[in-house]
Amino acid sequence: MPEPRTIPIGRLRSLIELPPDAPVRVHTLQTEAGIAVARKRGYFSGDAASIETDWFLPAYDWMRERMAERIPDFSGDLPVWAWAKRRIGRRKRDPDSGERRTRITALIPRRRILFSCFHDWHDCLNGMPITQDEDEWLAYEKVFAIHDRGDAHRTFVQSTWHRIFDIHHPRDAVTSEWRGSNRHVTVQLCLDRLRLDEVVATRTYP
Repeated sequence: MPEPRTIPIGRLRSLIELPPDAPVRVHTLQTEAGIAVARKRGYFSGDAASIETDWFLPAYDWMRERMAERIPDFSGDLPVWAWAKRRIGRRKRDPDSGERRTRITALIPRRRILFSCFHDWHDCLNGMPITQDEDEWLAYEKVFAIHDRGDAHRTFVQSTWHRIFDIHHPRDAVTSEWRGSNRHVTVQLCLDRLRLDEVVATRTYP
């Protein structure tokens, strides 16, 4: 997913605290193939076949479990990736396939959205812990070898991934230095489906 733009923490907090049925304007880039599938079934949904590598599957499965915990009447689908603020720079084509992409803007009820940190998500994808400071990282390195992918390692790193959702409160000075400032957040949205009747605008880049 392309990197979304940062959002001031005050605006992010106001979005997170909206009532469940309040509409949130979201933006997502979709390929022509993805749009064709959505037209057949009436909605966009995550697709396991589009995940770049099996290495990322544990993170996607973990995110789907969190969606099941936090989203009422969760469909069970993988997320549709989106953001709450349009990017300044836009890739006109998929860099891997050369396929054109369409930016889709929709109004989605707050209850079908999880907000999380775009950059922290990459620690999840890479099977690494989300640490708060250097001491936590050094303690982790003492226990686990860098290529350890056993059950104990997976249990430990996934126990830290809940921090991906802690984005609407400013971080203290130490955490800000280690993980980055949280006054302006690069936020990603995980949508539980995006229905075609929720689309309000589209733009296809040649």
